Formats: sequence, C-alpha cells, structure tokens
Amino acid sequence: VPGLDDSTVYGPVAYNRISYDSPAIDNAPLDSCPAIDQRGRPRPSGHGCDIGSFEFQFVGVGKDGDDENTGLPGDPLLTLGAALDTHPDLIVLGEGAFEVEYETDFANIVGQGRELTTISNAGEGRILTISPEGGLFLSDLRVEPSGNHEGGCIRGQEGSRVTLENVDLIGCRVSDNDYGGAILTQGSVLLQSSSIVGGEGAEAGWGGGIAAPESDHISIDIRDSELLELDAVHQGGAVWSTSGYVRLSGTEVRECSAPDGGAIWHDAHWIVRNSTFADNLATGSIIDGSEADIVISESSLYDNQAASTLRAPTMWIYQCTFSNNSGVGVQCPDYSCGAIPCAFCHIESTTLVGDDTLLSVSTGELRLLASIVNGGEDTPACEGEINSLGNNIENRDSCNLQGDGDMSDTDPLLLTLQDNGGPTLTHEPASESPAIDAAEEDCGSSASGADQRGVLRSLPCDIGAVERVAE
Repeated sequence: VPGLDDSTVYGPVAYNRISYDSPAIDNAPLDSCPAIDQRGRPRPSGHGCDIGSFEFQFVGVGKDGDDENTGLPGDPLLTLGAALDTHPDLIVLGEGAFEVEYETDFANIVGQGRELTTISNAGEGRILTISPEGGLFLSDLRVEPSGNHEGGCIRGQEGSRVTLENVDLIGCRVSDNDYGGAILTQGSVLLQSSSIVGGEGAEAGWGGGIAAPESDHISIDIRDSELLELDAVHQGGAVWSTSGYVRLSGTEVRECSAPDGGAIWHDAHWIVRNSTFADNLATGSIIDGSEADIVISESSLYDNQAASTLRAPTMWIYQCTFSNNSGVGVQCPDYSCGAIPCAFCHIESTTLVGDDTLLSVSTGELRLLASIVNGGEDTPACEGEINSLGNNIENRDSCNLQGDGDMSDTDPLLLTLQDNGGPTLTHEPASESPAIDAAEEDCGSSASGADQRGVLRSLPCDIGAVERVAE
C-alpha cells in the first residue's frame, strides 16, 4: 500500500501527497535522487529519497530548539509558528507547551501524547484557522487555550477538512452570541478517539463544542469520543448544525446544556449508533431538530432533564434504551408537508422506562414494534394514537396497544439500568420476564442480527433492546 493521502493538492499542477506512514518514504537510494520533487521541494529530506514524485518533508519542534535551525532530526525549531512558516508535510512536536495563533491552508501536527504535548493560543485569538478547501490533522496532543481566550480553538473555512485523532480540546469558548466554542466549521470535521471538554466560563451562543453554519460541505463525524460539560446560550450544547450530516458512533455526550438541543441541535440528517446521552439539560429537547431526520440505534439515553429527550419530525429508532429521563421520552411533533401532516416516527426493539410520558405523537404517525414501554404510576406512558405493529409490552394500558402479540397491563420485569456488556448501559429482562422469547416469529429488523449490546438474537427473540442469554 503506497500510503497516498486521499486528497489531491493543487499547486502549479495537481499531485497526491503521501502520508507520513507511507512505505515510500526514504526508500529510494541516494544515488538515484533528483534534486527536487514535483513541487520544487529539495530532495532528499531524510536518509534517502522518497519513491515517487513527492518528497515528504517534516520538521521537528522542541523546547530545546532554535528557530534558526533546520527542523530536521537532531536540529529542531523552537516555535510552532516557525514550523508552520516552512509549510512542511508534517510537524512533530516534542513534549511541552507550544503557543500559536495561525492561519494556514494545510497543517499536519503530531504530538507525543495528550498529557505530554499542549497547544495553546499566543494571545486571545483563535489558535488555528484553516483556509477554504484546506486541511488540518492533529494527533496525540491537547489543545487548551490560556488567558481570556475568545474565538474558539479551531476554525475551518468553506470546504475545509479538520481531523482530530487522540486529541483533547479543553476550555475553548466564544462569546454568547457566536458559534462553535471549540470548532467552527463550514466543511468537514472528523473526531476519532478524542474529547471536547468545557469547563468554567467555556460556552458559545450556538454549539458549545462544534458549530456548523449553513454550507454545502457540512459533515460532522464523531467516533469513539467524548463531548463533556459543554454549554450554549441558545442551541446545541455540544453540537449545532443546520445542514449536511452529523454522525456519532461510540460517543458519549454528558452534562451538556442549552435551551434547545441540550446535547445536539441539527436540522438535517443524523445517524447515531452505540452512543450515550446522559445527564444533559435543556428547557426544550436534549436532541432536537425542527426539520431533521434521525436514525438512532444501539444507544442509551438516560438521566436527562428536558421537556423531551428526543424530538424530530422523522425518526427511526432501533434497539435503544431510554431510562429515567424527565419530560417526554420520544416526541413525534406536529409537522406538515404543505397542508398534510407528515411527521413519522418508527420505534423498534427498544426499551423505554420512566415516570413521565415516554411516547408522544400529535398529528403524525408513531409506529411501535417489539418494544417495552414501562411507565410510572401517575402519568400516562403514551400521548396520542400509537400505531402498534405488534409484539409490544406496556406495564399499564395508556398506549392502547392493539397489535398481534401485544401485552398491556403486564409488568416486563426489568432489572436496573447497568452494564450488561456492550458499549452502553441497558435494562436486562429478569429471568421470569414475559418479554423473553415473546416476539414469536417477529422481533423487527433485529431478529436475525444482534441486540443493543451486540449479542446475537435467536428466534423467537426477546421483546425490547436486550436479548437475555440463558445462564
């Protein structure tokens, strides 16, 4: 595998940048090296030439360096700004704290680890700004602004690409009428095994963690990461966007707040999988989008406080757990396509537990299949007409379940919310639960697959998000 970057970079002519781990680096003998590469950069930049038309160039930065040095191994620069001035393909930061405020079209910066390498702002402005169609890659470091920082930590302009891998962003903020406490993008953002953490005074107007104003290029992809203690004055405690796609996988969103979208406000397309939303706060909804369509699966939402936990006009919910949330669990709101109500919500193989209303629908359609509704004593579990597709259990009789295999006034006998294996917390049915093997020949689309935890189901499968495995 040659290790080519997936982007074509444009200079005098187009070329493909090789990646820092490409086997092409330094693998051509010195006696075969031309003087320069396709870009006009000198060869070699290491122990040998790089194979191909592109010579990968990197510089090192260390606390014992000097900006008069070359930046080559054993001769590091002192400041990150000086390294960025040379426009290398890779900057390797040593241990320590480095200050910078810089705008560039491309930067590839790797540290020594989150606890060992820190980037902060040199003054009170934004730390890194990426030009339109540019790219930023950060890895193995911490971004932690100092002083009275305003302006967020990272700005990606129109069509830019920002990738963070094993990075912590801590305490980034903007004013309460601005966007993107940590990251403001009009392009794409990928967070991989990273975290964005707020803290005292860290907030934004919209998007305490990430904000993406209207653009044709919006894509936010958050994988195996954490969004913690993020606040917004208006919308989107952790994430705010009005267009494009938001994808979360293996991610925790905790202790975030905003009036609307205490965790996330996104008004377009969402895909959420294997993620947790817990202890978030809103006056409206925890996850919200007035015109959004959402697919959420294998996820847990618990201990959130809001008028509703999940609200959107189009929702597909598969194998999720809702537990002990205040307000409505799933709200299928009024939404019209012209004069015709067209809100549509489909809930399948899901477990909903709580004292407040768990399901609410007004003029649209809410379908329920192979799910558990375990409500409280004083509040109806369901509001509006529920279209049962069968094999559901309700502990009371407020949902008017009429489908084949439905059970009303039936205690599902669920165990407490806990770690039952898998990436999220779940309610496992007790050994004597009526949910066990009660789905007959239909447990929804998950019948031939796995439950919320990734445990394989077997027919007849159990109702709800969890398949109990015989001891």
